[in-house]
Amino acid sequence: MPFASAKTAKRFGDLPTLRQHPPDSVRLLRSIARVHQDILYICEISEQGTFYGSYELAAYLGYSPLDIHNMGENGVLTVVHPDDQAKLTVRLAGFDSDEIVETQYRMRHSGGDWRWFYSRETVVERYADGSPRQILGVARDITRLRRAVELVPENKKLASALQQERELTRLKNDFMTTVSHELRTPLTVIMSSSEMLDRYFDQLSPVRRKQCLDLIRAQIQDMRDLLDTMALFTRYQQCEPQSVDLQHLCQNLVEEYLSPSRNHGVRIQLTAEGDLSCLLLDPNLVYHILANLLSNAIKYSLPEGEVLFLVWRSGADVFFQISDQGIGIPEDDLNHIFDTFYRADNVGTSVGKGLGLKIVRDYVALHGGDVVVESIEGQGSTFTVRLPAGG
Repeated sequence: MPFASAKTAKRFGDLPTLRQHPPDSVRLLRSIARVHQDILYICEISEQGTFYGSYELAAYLGYSPLDIHNMGENGVLTVVHPDDQAKLTVRLAGFDSDEIVETQYRMRHSGGDWRWFYSRETVVERYADGSPRQILGVARDITRLRRAVELVPENKKLASALQQERELTRLKNDFMTTVSHELRTPLTVIMSSSEMLDRYFDQLSPVRRKQCLDLIRAQIQDMRDLLDTMALFTRYQQCEPQSVDLQHLCQNLVEEYLSPSRNHGVRIQLTAEGDLSCLLLDPNLVYHILANLLSNAIKYSLPEGEVLFLVWRSGADVFFQISDQGIGIPEDDLNHIFDTFYRADNVGTSVGKGLGLKIVRDYVALHGGDVVVESIEGQGSTFTVRLPAGG
């Protein structure tokens, strides 16, 4: 219950102290307090700090009028939360006008727990110097409301966690379905080719035998690639930064993709700007981010095309930008290309599982960075990655 001063509060319901009120007015106020659902009170600001509260105070706080009387010099101010006592005293500055002053504060229940109250007060009488003499107030127990408000963020977290768990379950089911499908195709080819070799080996020409064996090897390689990609989803679950010479890492990666078996005649132009040594990054995550983007840029480029690979520092961040002049991404697909197993409509029969960009997004997120894409179908795509990097 708010107090206008830290002086002692007279006994709860001690009507003779309210000398300024005629008996009929006091009885009327007391009757209103009894039937009102909130706590109605008058606080008289004087050296004695008189106070009148409704009889609901005892029910709300578990104190009897005698308990309040025995609280000593500071009265029920002693059960106001220490962090709120100054707030109740300072609020007097708000009584310079006749506007209603609103306050929220805590009071300790007799059982030991804290109850929240919301009060609205206004001055009903002033001294000659204009300072408040009597304040009329009404207070409401808002403990349940405050607790409900405090639980909202927690409930949102639980709801978000539940939604994430549902989404994870759905993705796992989709993942298993897709992997089963992707494995079934090469296994079928391997089975048919091996059966042909087993049944008709003597009848097949050496060239035809080699074709069957090459087909089996190719399908086995596809299965290995799929299994390697699947392993990436579970291998790296956290970012473990260490000092990295980024220019050296990028140069090695480019040389790896310049081999004829991997670049299909596509040129890669690497441009590194600024000091890229001794940066705090996870080299494994960075490698797979860039490898997936470079692989896609080469795969979807036109023969004898060119891929631009830019790396630069800006403040505490490092940026990577990989651009190609290939088939581009249809506008309707741009919002989904980072989804698991998603492939754009225009990729045709090119090899891919729709997992590479999902890995890119997840590994970038582990670093606390972001990745954006710009693309025009038929003209090419540009992926820009930002990663926080110390050093």
